[in-house]
Amino acid sequence: MSIIEAYNQAMQTGNLEALDEVVHDELIFNPHVGGVTMGKSVLMGLAGSGAVTGATPLSDDYKLVGSE
Repeated sequence: MSIIEAYNQAMQTGNLEALDEVVHDELIFNPHVGGVTMGKSVLMGLAGSGAVTGATPLSDDYKLVGSE
């Protein structure tokens, strides 16, 4: 299984052990909206939660998941 396949499966199922193996400890994710920087701990918290954040705000009251 490729790294991206392992990542996708771990995210969908919430398998934190598998996700921990394929995500670097110093991961930095900078979405293009919200001015937020997320690290590995945020990603691990989203794994398997069903929370899906689109890349583009759909309304004026849009809030980036985890920004509140």
